[in-house]
Amino acid sequence: MWTRKKLKTEAKTLIKYHYWWMVLVSLIILFAAGSSSGSLGGGYSAGSNNGNSYGSTDYSSTDIVLFITVICIVLMVVLLISAIAFAFRAFLLNPLYVGCLRYILNTRQGNRNFADIIFAFSNCYMNVVKIMFLRDVKLFLWTLLLIIPGIVKHYEYQMIPYILSENPAIDSTRAFDLTRTMTYGDKWNIFVLVLSFLPWEILSACTCLIVGVFWVNPYVNVTMAELYIELREKAFRCNGVLPGELCGYTYNGIYKY
Repeated sequence: MWTRKKLKTEAKTLIKYHYWWMVLVSLIILFAAGSSSGSLGGGYSAGSNNGNSYGSTDYSSTDIVLFITVICIVLMVVLLISAIAFAFRAFLLNPLYVGCLRYILNTRQGNRNFADIIFAFSNCYMNVVKIMFLRDVKLFLWTLLLIIPGIVKHYEYQMIPYILSENPAIDSTRAFDLTRTMTYGDKWNIFVLVLSFLPWEILSACTCLIVGVFWVNPYVNVTMAELYIELREKAFRCNGVLPGELCGYTYNGIYKY
């Protein structure tokens, strides 16, 4: 059974010997896993007609047509920007995120290779894109139902990118089955683990993200990687993993410095 103390101790050990690399990779993760949003605002104000005119009806009709046209243009622009942002996330950021996780997990075993960061782009790329896309869509739909189910599913699907970092060729249905098996009975514990970093996040905000860049982000990312190894081992113990399905990482890999 894993504990927060154990995970954090292991994370600190790994960071100690690979500090600057973990800072760099965590910056990439911040870029890849972070969300960006944009908004377009438009205002339209119509002048008032101070004089009484029987031709005001024609002017009003033109005004309505113009207003509808502007609204349609704004909606089209918003949809276009949203589509571009979504495609950017799906085809570039998500695979990059998977590669960063592979780098951390391989570094844990003493197999540090910076090329792991672009691993997903040359290993079953479209499958990685598809499964991460499905994860994002499912999370979005669950969040539409209610906030609580969305949070629960967020933790249930949290191991998807780690699984892909180990086996990018895995079937989508099987990937979701595996993450469900790994997080079963542990979602609350994962939530508490994430919550335990809140004081660090507050300190990071108070220092204009300086503490976040140079400590909190690497600390969180490596701790969550350690969590994956523990949940992965739990899946092995309960025979939830098929032969050869997850064979990229060891459970208690010896650090080779």
